[in-house]
Amino acid sequence: MKKITSLLLLLIAMQVSAQKVGIGTNTPTETLDVNGKLNVQGNIKISGVAGTDGQVLMTNNTGATVWGDICDFKNIASFTQNTNWIIPPGVTKIVIEAWGGGGGGAAGGGGAGGGYIRSQVTSVSPGNITITIGTGGAGAATEVVNASDGTQTTISGVFGAYTAPAGGGGGVTGGGIAFSFGLAGDPYILYPGEAGYNNAINFAQRTAGQFVEIKKYGAGGGSFQFYNAVGNGGTIVKDLNTLLFINVIAPSNFTKIPGAGGGGGLNPGGGAWGADGSSGMVIIHY
Repeated sequence: MKKITSLLLLLIAMQVSAQKVGIGTNTPTETLDVNGKLNVQGNIKISGVAGTDGQVLMTNNTGATVWGDICDFKNIASFTQNTNWIIPPGVTKIVIEAWGGGGGGAAGGGGAGGGYIRSQVTSVSPGNITITIGTGGAGAATEVVNASDGTQTTISGVFGAYTAPAGGGGGVTGGGIAFSFGLAGDPYILYPGEAGYNNAINFAQRTAGQFVEIKKYGAGGGSFQFYNAVGNGGTIVKDLNTLLFINVIAPSNFTKIPGAGGGGGLNPGGGAWGADGSSGMVIIHY
């Protein structure tokens, strides 16, 4: 008798209208319309399917409720050397970030920073991606020659190819220039590297009878997100009477910063007239 009474009470509480059931409402508008709090002891399924680890309920572009990931790209893979990378099973789109190699420094100024690209590749399938990392350009061997340009970074697969431009090497009379170009295919953004900085010359009186020339060689240009991490230009202090070098500070580079240009100036230890640029890098989000 107790079970029958409970069933009757449940039926009274549920208002049925045109095959719609209301709990806590007399005018249900859906197949099951609940006005109040809902406690579910168990899994929720959508069309018979339960969500997987980390998924949430969301609405897709057709207005249907589906299980999905809050973030499409949960994992990253980074590369600083040439390699072949295999797209994992189940991955249907990726985001590519890439930096080209920076230019080397020279007597006229620093090398330019490598360019940066970012693109979302909207249709991929498991398979190989070939990654070629751009190398940094070598510093100028002598005072009267230009430094070497960096080389571009390339990512290629069945979806096509994406390329991050390199930075130009410093010259005899000025800093290196930044390269940039257009790309075809999926939407992308491109940030050219900074141009290499030119030299600056100042004069000062060191002692009562000694005057000096202070030549600060141009720094290397930076790459996107690393504009402050660039190769510093060297410094030479020269006695204007004897024309001898009083002090020489060698140029530098940031070998672990992608795409940084090398600083210009004399390197007494190596005899070169500029530091090398830094190699590029690739990051894939998937």
